[in-house]
Amino acid sequence: MLTPRFILMPNKQEFKRILAISINGHLTQLSTTEKEYVRTKGDNIIDLLIELKEKHMLENLTATKIAEIRQKADELVLNFDHIKKLYQILHKLIALNGAGNQTEIKIKDTLENEYKLNMNQIVTIFAWTYCSLCELIKQYFTFILNNSIGNPTGIGMLKDKLQERQVTNLSFFEDIDNRVRNSFFHFDFKFEGTKIYCKNKSEIYHEYSWRTNEDNQQSEYILLSDLFKLIINADRSSYVMLNALEYLISKAQADNNQN
Repeated sequence: MLTPRFILMPNKQEFKRILAISINGHLTQLSTTEKEYVRTKGDNIIDLLIELKEKHMLENLTATKIAEIRQKADELVLNFDHIKKLYQILHKLIALNGAGNQTEIKIKDTLENEYKLNMNQIVTIFAWTYCSLCELIKQYFTFILNNSIGNPTGIGMLKDKLQERQVTNLSFFEDIDNRVRNSFFHFDFKFEGTKIYCKNKSEIYHEYSWRTNEDNQQSEYILLSDLFKLIINADRSSYVMLNALEYLISKAQADNNQN
């Protein structure tokens, strides 16, 4: 039995059409601006995939490989879903109680037992959520890339390895802050008030409307609102990346059917 050879070139218009259907079917709660962000990310990723295909850096998606990817992807999504739900609960608690206005939030269980969560604990969960999203995106890339760039340990190294191979269409990574990810991963950060002191790519945040000129003239901290935005953007980037993965799999399977 012939296996997929993945000889078909990714097609930008085809992927944009498929992604648009996915957005309209699954992201109906997003605003027009938010949907446009997802579409832009889609443009970024398909341009990158086309370049990777031209540079012979995409994995040979055999039937066995596809089955392996599907199993691993399902496990990743399931495990991250638990993290995402915890983040959403804590984010809602922050919204109800006022972000940064209190040092702790009180919650009760069904037996009226009261528990206290302090903001440092909550921010740590947010930090882990961002680390997990960056790892999720990196893992999706490892599914589709062949061994030409080795085994990058993080999303920052992944981008660096692609640059070393003269890959140029890297806009997909522009608003992913691997310095923040590294600070969080290595517990090299400190939360005070609404500020998170950590290494960061300060240029990413300059256009955010809630930041002051003072915020934008330094690179020592990001704001709690900046972290919320990082998480939202990374979550939607992972959504686009998952759609790209499914698209490549469908192309490989179409190739198999033709042969």
